Amino acid sequence: MSFFLSSASFRQISLFISGIAFLILLIPCTVSAKTIKVGVYDNKPLVFKDAQGEIQGLSIDILRYVAEQEDWELQFVYGSWAQSLERLATGEIDLQVGIAFSPARQKHFNFSEQTLITSWGRVYRHPDVAVDSLLDMNGKTVALLENDTHTVAFFDLMAKFD
Repeated sequence: MSFFLSSASFRQISLFISGIAFLILLIPCTVSAKTIKVGVYDNKPLVFKDAQGEIQGLSIDILRYVAEQEDWELQFVYGSWAQSLERLATGEIDLQVGIAFSPARQKHFNFSEQTLITSWGRVYRHPDVAVDSLLDMNGKTVALLENDTHTVAFFDLMAKFD
């Protein structure tokens, strides 16, 4: 099948296509960074708000490096650990720093393949109260972080000690 265009029609189509191509070139080519909402809470030295109200910490330094490489713009959403976990579950934030892996959490969240740091638990006590082992905590009131993997592990361990 062949098409025949008059020279006038060919000129009009050529001008039209050239005009569109020219306009496309004039459109500013601004590539905006993808904004990533990051849940942050106080868990020094991994993540914390400094005296000036800036979000800092080891995980934040690494995240800022990754964001620079990936052309991400980071928007920090500050709150408690429980608020951060809830925001992650509802999709209000895209990423949560300082979240420990657990099989239950893996059902809902994607985790990185590499661990940044091995987390820890710490017992704070009054100087007059002797606590040298978990057995010394029997009968004591213990405050724990809600929805934390250390809390779950603590209860499991205490149950094993009966």
